[in-house]
Amino acid sequence: MKQTASNLVADGPKLFKTMNLLRLSAPTLKATIVPTLDDIIAAGARQTYTEELLGYLIERRGLQLAAARCDGLNWYEIDNAEDLQIAERIFRNRMNAYTPTRDLQTR
Repeated sequence: MKQTASNLVADGPKLFKTMNLLRLSAPTLKATIVPTLDDIIAAGARQTYTEELLGYLIERRGLQLAAARCDGLNWYEIDNAEDLQIAERIFRNRMNAYTPTRDLQTR
């Protein structure tokens, strides 16, 4: 769906965005993801989308993934240095308040 704010239809579907945020276990990476990536690279595919890799692994090798709802989370997609600068401006106050070691200690 290539819907943007400029071509949004009032009675059409709502805009949505996937985050493609992945958390993979070390055993899954070692046994499944990395060997498949090595095979893809060896076959000459250097510009394959992550979704293609995951789709292949789900269909052919039984990889199981679960989705997580992220409604209400504030985030910004970063694809390049300019995006990073924008995100840093947007989240500046939150970044200053975030202390990873403090958050880890409370878990």
